Amino acid sequence: MTVPYVLAEGKDPDNLVVYYVAEDGAVEEIPCTYSEGYVTFSTDHFSVYAVMYEESHDVSAETVLLALIAAMIVMPAAVFLSRRRAAGRSV
Repeated sequence: MTVPYVLAEGKDPDNLVVYYVAEDGAVEEIPCTYSEGYVTFSTDHFSVYAVMYEESHDVSAETVLLALIAAMIVMPAAVFLSRRRAAGRSV
């Protein structure tokens, strides 16, 4: 299926996605391509589809590592403070 789509200036066509919307509301991403003002995707039936532009949500290994380090710092501090408060109340 090919549908017209006006891609805003400066936007990356690789960020276009097509979603199939099932009757129960579930959504499934469908591979698509963009060329000369049209989005093309394959389907074997007519239904509800949504063509959307999504900024990249790629998470790098560096981002994951930083999040883990932050959690390793925050969690022990939270446990320490929680135990300290509990000890102060029982005295």
